[in-house]
Amino acid sequence: MKNSKIFYVVALAIILSGCGLSNMVSKYETVSYTVSPPILQTHEGKVTLTLDASFPEKYFAKNVTIDFTPVLVYANGEKAFKTITIQGEEAEGGEKTIFYTTGGTFSYQDAVKYNKDMMNSTLELRAIAKEKSKLTKEYQEKSLGPVK
Repeated sequence: MKNSKIFYVVALAIILSGCGLSNMVSKYETVSYTVSPPILQTHEGKVTLTLDASFPEKYFAKNVTIDFTPVLVYANGEKAFKTITIQGEEAEGGEKTIFYTTGGTFSYQDAVKYNKDMMNSTLELRAIAKEKSKLTKEYQEKSLGPVK
């Protein structure tokens, strides 16, 4: 009896670790992003960014949210655009829902005030994923890393 109980606990742990946040982190490179314009420009004292992202089917876990923050990084600092939160179909608090079986897309637009230090800069997309555990009701958080 004890052995079967341990087996079920181990099996449940393997199943839970095989999906969700860990799976998303390992497959993050399958998410595609398009930035428009490809070389950011300043107009009327602002740098405008349009970002389109596409998630493949069976990627986005149902109870995960991801905070995406585009950041302009330059020699004397960095400037973050507003953060957008994307959610799985059973999560709460996101601005756009991505379904597990079909995948999905989101579009994002924002602008930041330009300063001359931004002339030589790179754009990073920083992503922090959070998953609410069904067992503990706590959040597990992992950085998906910057995309340049």
